[in-house]
Amino acid sequence: MKENTASDILRVIFTVILVPVLFLLTAAAILEMTALNPVYWKKTIFGKEGREFIVDSFMEEGPTDNGLLEELELDDNYTKDMFSDFMNIMIDEAFEVVIDEDTEVDRDRFDDFLDKYDYDEILEDKGMSRSEISDKKDEIYDVFNEQLEELHDDLNEDGTLKEINRISEKLNRTVICTAIIAVILMVPLMIIHKNKWRPVRNFGIALWVSQLGTCLIWLLLFIATAAAYEEKLVERSSESDAVIGHLVKNMVGGITLFYFALLILGFVIMGVAIKMIGITNDTIIDSEDGAGSYDNEDGMGYRDYNDPSFSPVNME
Repeated sequence: MKENTASDILRVIFTVILVPVLFLLTAAAILEMTALNPVYWKKTIFGKEGREFIVDSFMEEGPTDNGLLEELELDDNYTKDMFSDFMNIMIDEAFEVVIDEDTEVDRDRFDDFLDKYDYDEILEDKGMSRSEISDKKDEIYDVFNEQLEELHDDLNEDGTLKEINRISEKLNRTVICTAIIAVILMVPLMIIHKNKWRPVRNFGIALWVSQLGTCLIWLLLFIATAAAYEEKLVERSSESDAVIGHLVKNMVGGITLFYFALLILGFVIMGVAIKMIGITNDTIIDSEDGAGSYDNEDGMGYRDYNDPSFSPVNME
């Protein structure tokens, strides 16, 4: 009975400690995977939906007004599909700068884009010769490379990339340290408990509690950013503000989903463990001399029912 009481006390203490540990672990991991991960930005925030929104937002301005297609001198010879393909190239190349610090546009992809929309014919209609067209394409390519170099220089001068890397390294260390602490807390519980599902249940409880408050905070933040974004659209703010608002909303929404998934995971672990505790407690275990069972009260004490000294009246 003393062993059971000690196990219960340790389980409660370690569960209480696990709550802040799991909070730090999951918070650091989620931020590392989302807000500080350019690959995540590219695949989700600047995914298909985000890029379509950007294209729709800027299409009304035309190539000359927004400056994005000004160097191509298309005048009215452009379509939404052309603008969309162009934006895909520029967004991908911008992420190459952020992720790999590559400031050179993929020339083959750039030439394929121009060929797809018969750019040579557009320039021929403007009276350009073959050599002038070739020089013009080289000039445009150089201009876009210069824009990427300027982006790279701006990110380095204001310390954005350096700061992202510094915070990312700090979060990585936090994840490693808190994961080690969580293991150190769980291993003794798994050792001292004969019914291993009891510490698993408490782990689920700790995970659920650690995510509940954070999930609610991010949900409220998502609602607030979504409302602010809708207000910007109603006020017909600049297209840049609308795009930024949309991207921020997607970022916050993605983080909220991560926390919600962990909240559900904690609840599932807790539910499964509670079910398995009941099954384990009701299972009769065969011993060398006969059959035995875990005590249905605490799941800790093993009873050998073939022992002559065993009496239901004296169950402790």
